[in-house]
Amino acid sequence: VEVDGCLSKYFTVMASVFDPACKVHETYDVKGSLYNRVAKEGESIGKDKNWFDSERKLKLPVALRRERLGVHEQDCALMAKFNVMDYSLLIGVHKVAEGTGEPQGSGVRAGGGLWAEGDREIYFVGMIDFLIGFSFKKEAEHIVRTAQGHGEDASCVNPTDYAMRQVTFVREKVFSMPEDRMGTVGLIRISGVSGKNLINADGPFDKSDPYLLARLGLQTARTSTIKDDLNPVWKDEELVLPVHTHHKTMKLELGLWDAESARALRGADDFLGNVLLPMDSVLEGKPIQLSRKVEGVQHGELTATIVFERA
Repeated sequence: VEVDGCLSKYFTVMASVFDPACKVHETYDVKGSLYNRVAKEGESIGKDKNWFDSERKLKLPVALRRERLGVHEQDCALMAKFNVMDYSLLIGVHKVAEGTGEPQGSGVRAGGGLWAEGDREIYFVGMIDFLIGFSFKKEAEHIVRTAQGHGEDASCVNPTDYAMRQVTFVREKVFSMPEDRMGTVGLIRISGVSGKNLINADGPFDKSDPYLLARLGLQTARTSTIKDDLNPVWKDEELVLPVHTHHKTMKLELGLWDAESARALRGADDFLGNVLLPMDSVLEGKPIQLSRKVEGVQHGELTATIVFERA
């Protein structure tokens, strides 16, 4: 809005996530963090901890669930690209009363919202509060939270970490999770992981505490941490990553990291090297027996078996 003699003012106008014709009986504002994310006494909108404690899950048909999770990841990737964080997934639940004349549906509702699978409920889900940039003030807040020991679970983190954390939380805690964990295209299974002759990032009197972080887009999965070992073997661990359509042109990253138990004093985890695999080779469907020198550091090798399963 421009007024003569005054500074211009900018407004953002959004369509409502909710349908005015449907009373919203439960509302949640979800960011992807449980730290200090609980509704205060008298507040009607629940937060992450309230959602988690309620043991609620959004129950949708399998194909629709996969599609919505893929769209949510793309939304979060767009936010990270514009250096935006602190946005929320707004969830509203309308409970359909018997005898209201509203027939039970399935999938996407004609008037807006999503029909619950197996329950007489309608879900309204959408992204809100997406105009907060990762400013110097937010960076300073993140430094303070890190010093307090909450660098990972506090709401204020850098945009990429924020996006990855919300994608994981929504996939595992918001939507019901079937056993197959498929994306719209399929899934990747990573097993038989081991490292050899990794660099020591902890100085002459200690050894690295390695873990493997697998990443595809904003989808992540990690192994346990093995203490004081430069030749770690994750014998019985399997990582699973869903694969969505937009992942086809990306690279699968297998990164080795040294876990820092005292991050407030020593900073972030140290990089121990990685291996990047183009997804077109993974999507061929043949098991990949990986044994390769890691990149980005002086030495170290990574071994793993990678299997793609089509949806």
